Amino acid sequence: DKIQSWVNYEYKEDKFKTIRDAVFSLRQNKRLLPVKIEGLCDMSHVSDLPLVLQSAVVKALNEQDLEFAVDTDFDELISHIRNNEVIWDDLINRNTALKSVASTRDKLISKLLGKDMGTYQKAKEAQRAANLAIVFNTDNVGQWLIEVQEMLRANTDYKGLLILWDEFTDVMAV
Repeated sequence: DKIQSWVNYEYKEDKFKTIRDAVFSLRQNKRLLPVKIEGLCDMSHVSDLPLVLQSAVVKALNEQDLEFAVDTDFDELISHIRNNEVIWDDLINRNTALKSVASTRDKLISKLLGKDMGTYQKAKEAQRAANLAIVFNTDNVGQWLIEVQEMLRANTDYKGLLILWDEFTDVMAV
């Protein structure tokens, strides 16, 4: 029910009948958790893509009252900040853009706990500006998605995720 109107709108033309029917057939044979993403989701760099996917999946899980211990890049960054205080104090002090949104580590952590994408981007930009590469366990978003789907299969009647991304919403809204 949650995706029917979208699928009917997006694939309404006769030439898309096969795709439309395939989506509905898949949904009848397997229960998949719908994950809807609209627009660019404040992506400013290609490295933001995993976080956009993760945030949308976690939101879909929360909407179904499903809570799994699935760490996102927000969680990984918060953990890195807590475990590397000296590095982050220095990054905040040296990077004006980051300091303008979070003048201390505690403020930075607080904004990241609130899933503030702008703050996350400023933190990543500060890392890039300092030539600092922080490797997260979730850098392989494909593996992360597999782990989420395995948890879904083990703990619910969902068999996987159905990710629908309407990336042109922002462009058409202007």
